[in-house]
Amino acid sequence: MQEILQLHAGSGSNRNRCTPTEMAETGSILLSPLEDDPKSTSINQDLKTEESNLDNTGVADPALVPHDSEDDTTRCSSTLPTQVPEINRLAIIRGARNKQGLNTEEANYLERSIRDSTARAYDNGWLKWVTWCKENQANYDAYDVDNVLKFLVAHQNYSTQHLNTLRSSVASVFRYPHPDKPPIASNLKIQDFFAAKRRKTVKVPSIVQMETWDTDILVQYIKQNWRVNENLTLEELQLKTMALLCLTTMARSRSDMGRLRKEDVIFRYDQNKKIKGAILHFREAKETQVKSVTLGVIEDEEMCPVVTSLYFVQRTTVLRACLPKDHTLFLAYINEGSKTTSIRPSTLSNWMKRLMQQAGITTEYKVHSIRAAASTKAIEKGNSIQEVKKHANWSLNTNTFETFYYKPSSAKSTSTKITVVNIVIFYKISVVLK
Repeated sequence: MQEILQLHAGSGSNRNRCTPTEMAETGSILLSPLEDDPKSTSINQDLKTEESNLDNTGVADPALVPHDSEDDTTRCSSTLPTQVPEINRLAIIRGARNKQGLNTEEANYLERSIRDSTARAYDNGWLKWVTWCKENQANYDAYDVDNVLKFLVAHQNYSTQHLNTLRSSVASVFRYPHPDKPPIASNLKIQDFFAAKRRKTVKVPSIVQMETWDTDILVQYIKQNWRVNENLTLEELQLKTMALLCLTTMARSRSDMGRLRKEDVIFRYDQNKKIKGAILHFREAKETQVKSVTLGVIEDEEMCPVVTSLYFVQRTTVLRACLPKDHTLFLAYINEGSKTTSIRPSTLSNWMKRLMQQAGITTEYKVHSIRAAASTKAIEKGNSIQEVKKHANWSLNTNTFETFYYKPSSAKSTSTKITVVNIVIFYKISVVLK
């Protein structure tokens, strides 16, 4: 692809790591399957399912471990259907807080300290702990590290990440009725368990985990099928806008783009009232309270994410007239008038999944891989790692991006360059010896 998406990167975050910078004026960009989590240095990527064996976590810190693989558009119920109040995780925490002198309003407010999806994961983990305790005649609310160790050993076949979530589920309760006790994760036995689990778990990474796909594939599909904005139906225009923004912002398709509000897309104009850029604010970002990305206008306006987004907003003005102020940029039932409403994050994720498949991207790559693909392509087009990290709101003080998102193709990897150099040196030595 000859030209694509000039990015003017930046962030409105209140953290120093997100100062504005310039991105490539030409080039393509890509996506990734892993996410950084700021709540704990123990976790650097999305937690896998119970069946997964892929592991990159530890318990070096006594921090709680979040699990954000589920959609958290609505607040989880305070009680799971299978739990009675006496064993309900949140009920036990509320009871402990009440004994500490907190009133109901204060206790309820503190419950918002973790993400909804994290709370659901802890609820499920706590229920598993209670079930195991009842089966083994153990006291589920007693602070007993030996029992926690036995519980983890009994579930040792799960991935380290899931085991870390189980450990965190128990810790999320024990920290309140037992405030004078040390964190479970700081116990030497628990640390040794996870160290043994990591040494025992060997998983050879697949090509998909080592390399990402080429964003040129998706960009060319958009050019061939949805080139001229004026000729597109509303549905096609929405899909094109969605794809261009996912590529250029490097935002998470589900949790970021799927919740992006229309009011948080701010278009900027020059003195002649000509569009010159846009700022997007993601309110529920995992990196910080608000994550902001600044985009500039590129020469090819039909492929410009800013111009296309503006045109999409203008064409949907009437549909948005009766929607609440906080409605999302992307809309469900966009062709059905009175039924039009805000999109669900899972719906946008499914749309992107189908679009990637239609473009010819192998189904082995999940939707979240757009983050790795876009950021890797940006670097391949000449942008520095620091510039990309600033643009996508990755912390400049960690190597999360380098470890989990930067996935150059074999032809452009450092290993290939080293191999070529070594072969040349060997050839020269061989010639000399002859």
